[in-house]
This record gives sequence, structure tokens and C-alpha cells, in this order.
Amino acid sequence: MHITIRFLLALVLMALVSCASHPRPAVVGKWQSLGPVGAGDVMEFTADGKWIRTYRDERNGKTTRGTYILTDRSHMSIDFEFIDGTPIKAMRNVKLGPLLCAFTVSDDRFDLTNPNGEVEHLKRIIK
Repeated sequence: MHITIRFLLALVLMALVSCASHPRPAVVGKWQSLGPVGAGDVMEFTADGKWIRTYRDERNGKTTRGTYILTDRSHMSIDFEFIDGTPIKAMRNVKLGPLLCAFTVSDDRFDLTNPNGEVEHLKRIIK
């Protein structure tokens, strides 16, 4: 009896996992900003929920990095943890994130809408 219940529970769990549509694989990879926001910057999203942004013109330093969470199919929360390796929590008068951003991904296009309404258009450079 226990084996039958475990088998049925395993089947239900596999069905739920296979039916769940999660966009994380779509955002994972390296993306280059086409502008107007951050033209030339490179953003990388990893499968384990981390991100890093490398600035082309170093206006905000060389890099920022942190974590992200997909809150649903079209929104993500982006949290900032470091600027050029320095923890943001250790910096005075610096407050960044978390930012709730809308996004769409199709093929090699990623549009990220910041909370202020600015849209950053990115193209995939590495999966």
C-alpha cells in the first residue's frame, strides 16, 4: 500500500513540475543593451538567481551585481548587493532596489521596463 501511495505522489509531483511554465530559462544568459537605457552595457542572468551588469562607460562604476526573483511570468524583482565588489550595505547614502521590473522575452530579445517606465531593450549575446 505504501509503495502505491508513494508512486502516485511521485506521478502527481512530476506532472505538476512538467506543467509549470517558468520563464527563468528564457532570461538566463548574457544580454547586451541596445539602448536608450544603458546602451552597450552587458547584463548576465544566471540560473541560480544571480545577475551582474558590466557598464560600458563606467558611469556607475564597472559592475553592479545582486540577485533576481521572477515574481510571475512578466515581472522580476532585482536586488542590488555590490558595486565594484563593495557591498551596498556598507556604502553611505546608497539605496538601490529591490526594483520590481516588467519584462518580456522572445527569441533573442529581452525588454526590461524599470519602475519609472523606462524600457531597456537587450539582445542575447550568450545563452
